[in-house]
Amino acid sequence: MPSVTATELKTVSVSEDGHQLNMKFATKYVGELEVILPASELDALLLAFNRSKPVPQQSAPPASSAEQPSTSQVTVVVPKTWLVTADQKRQAVIVVFNHQSDTRTGYGLNAETTQKLATALSKNADAILEQVRAEQGQGSAT
Repeated sequence: MPSVTATELKTVSVSEDGHQLNMKFATKYVGELEVILPASELDALLLAFNRSKPVPQQSAPPASSAEQPSTSQVTVVVPKTWLVTADQKRQAVIVVFNHQSDTRTGYGLNAETTQKLATALSKNADAILEQVRAEQGQGSAT
């Protein structure tokens, strides 16, 4: 089967009926290539992307060691939207953040890990809500 190397993802759109994902790629030798994917296969595509290793970006090194990020730092982004779905074929729960934007990120978790994560999320959310309620109670007493 012939293959084509894509060098850039130029555009991505969803059909008006929401059943197809249209992607246009720039390629090394054959110009642009348009790929139309059934929306039902989007979860499989996201899983494949998440398993791939990103290519490091070519950038200038930081001017000083003070500008270099710590390896213990984590970038935290609060998503505007999210979706959760089950992929029965892969026996995975799929979680996608900002699913309707260019910054969408998805993760596939097995059922046991999903239950552990749900428990941890719930416990931490309860702790935050308890703190917020306590602070609101203190603020109204003055």
